Amino acid sequence: MRTALAYYSVTGHSKKIGGAVANALQIPIYNLKTDTIPEPLDCLFVVGGIYGGKSDAHMLNQLSHLDGAAVRQAILISSSASGFGRQDQARALLQSRGIQVLSDEYVCMGNFLIVRLGHPNQAEVDGAVRFARQALARLNA
Repeated sequence: MRTALAYYSVTGHSKKIGGAVANALQIPIYNLKTDTIPEPLDCLFVVGGIYGGKSDAHMLNQLSHLDGAAVRQAILISSSASGFGRQDQARALLQSRGIQVLSDEYVCMGNFLIVRLGHPNQAEVDGAVRFARQALARLNA
């Protein structure tokens, strides 16, 4: 299964989480600010933060260029200072492009300014890696 990971990071959290997941799964990693995602892909992990309850508009713009005929499935991993924000806008956008999106999503605690300093911590990053392994195993089953 041809799999890759793309991240969009404003604070560095998504880069940290994405790097750990890509390293653990031994898959290519792409920065949505600078890289073009190679297609076709069977599965694309998308890692991004939630800002003010929403997906980053720049990340959404980059995802809008993906083609459902070339990217079959996506798995979302998020970081959020609230610890529960989800990538609803990214999910809707990917689905509108014909890309299937796994219903489960891992949300990692992030921080904002001085709120929740120290997050995401190693346990949360490890949780993202476990989630990614399990999600990929389900897709391969």
